[in-house]
Amino acid sequence: MLQTINIQNFRGFKNLECKDLSRINLIVGKNNVGKTAFLEALFLFFGRQNPGLVININGRRGIGAIKIGSSSNIESPWSSVFYNFNIANSIKILGSDENKSVELQISVNKSINTEDFINNFPEPDKILKIKNSNFLQALSFINSDEKEPYQILLTNQGMRINKIGVSEIPAFYIDSHSNLNPKERAELFTSIDTIGKTDEIIEVLRFIEPRLKRLSIGIIADEPIIMADIGAERLVPLPLLGDGTIRLFDICIRIINLKNGALIIDEIENGFHHSAQEKIWNTIGFSAQKYNVQIFASTHSLECVRNAYLALSNLPDDVLRVHRIERVEDNIRMKTYGPSKLETIFDLNLEVR
Repeated sequence: MLQTINIQNFRGFKNLECKDLSRINLIVGKNNVGKTAFLEALFLFFGRQNPGLVININGRRGIGAIKIGSSSNIESPWSSVFYNFNIANSIKILGSDENKSVELQISVNKSINTEDFINNFPEPDKILKIKNSNFLQALSFINSDEKEPYQILLTNQGMRINKIGVSEIPAFYIDSHSNLNPKERAELFTSIDTIGKTDEIIEVLRFIEPRLKRLSIGIIADEPIIMADIGAERLVPLPLLGDGTIRLFDICIRIINLKNGALIIDEIENGFHHSAQEKIWNTIGFSAQKYNVQIFASTHSLECVRNAYLALSNLPDDVLRVHRIERVEDNIRMKTYGPSKLETIFDLNLEVR
């Protein structure tokens, strides 16, 4: 598991360090202090063999098109991920576990041989809308434990990546509104159905939908979708059971499929009624230990933190940490609360928004 992380020159962080990560980590703080940015930095670190994740995290924020050009008044397409939009200073993300430390360095590459790059790599990915010229913009991911950098190149024809490696620790990011499409859910469900784990999912979903009897795969408009039996005359598509049900499904199915990995969740409380949260946290904690998955989740809700504490304090290991991101004058810092200090948060009713 990741134990410490240091983030430099990324988004709003000049230098942010967290030294006491645990199995389950809740990220709290006021609005616009950097909770989502912290999760994004973690995602980039775990996926450091895939430079395309820079495009991924911006896309989640609604930045689906960019403009590139040689004119001095056109901003670099990468500037939004750099501290103060300054691409001259490299992003550095240093993570350590019980065995080793690895540093990811992200920098704009101005010396890339663009002709060789274009000739040697596949057709451009056109999922990103790129406007304007033949001017080229390259970004390099340099890992301290690997010799060759991973690079992404933007041209007027699209996005090219020189290579994508296999992550040492698999990770997945669930944003504030669950982002799996029905086909992806069906594929993940099939993967756990083949190993006999569907009962685990059904049991958890009953915290929100007690009528649920079974799940199966159906076809609607030639696309697979998960169907739910709730005792009605016919099966119903799982998304019709509400946002909370589908979000809990996405979280639990990802934990099972991310064995020995990391799950990152933005605004984890979304869709969950307070009366079910303690049971949900108990299940998340148990499953995270069972499948050796590390959880990083942001929340705006003190009630969510309290329910996590109540549920996870019953587990045998010291699994919960709450990390509060604070802005102090022009600096951003992180304060960590272990189980023995969490009562302070509740007694003082510290603001988590």
